[in-house]
Amino acid sequence: YNYPGQTYTYPNGNSQVENPNGQPDLRAVFIEVGILDSSNRFTRTDTLRRSDYKVAIRFRVENIGNKTSLPYRFNAILPTYPAQTYNSDEKPGLAPGASVDYTIGFDRVLEGYTAVKLQIDGGNYILESNETNNELIVPIRVL
Repeated sequence: YNYPGQTYTYPNGNSQVENPNGQPDLRAVFIEVGILDSSNRFTRTDTLRRSDYKVAIRFRVENIGNKTSLPYRFNAILPTYPAQTYNSDEKPGLAPGASVDYTIGFDRVLEGYTAVKLQIDGGNYILESNETNNELIVPIRVL
């Protein structure tokens, strides 16, 4: 597996103002599924094959709360043989309204109907206003 890229989006003038007494709320959002080629270029597709160089998912971490989050980590349980879990490095905290897009590619993917399971702040180190939106399950089908 590999972790080829990330894209940050910072709040604009219309975003939420930080509340020093507020709480962050990190949320995982599915963007799309596709494949990566040998140069780590992403192509969106719903037709995933075991023979693809790498299967990939794109997802976003957003702070929909009203306070900047502490630095966070995420992990992804990947449908591979043998089973693998990707554990990210520490990522910088996100301001209210900020988001970052991630792409995770992996090979040795299992055939059939399976899923990628993502967890943001899986250890619950960050006190958030909503802890129930930190997990994302992305179903995929590999031919």
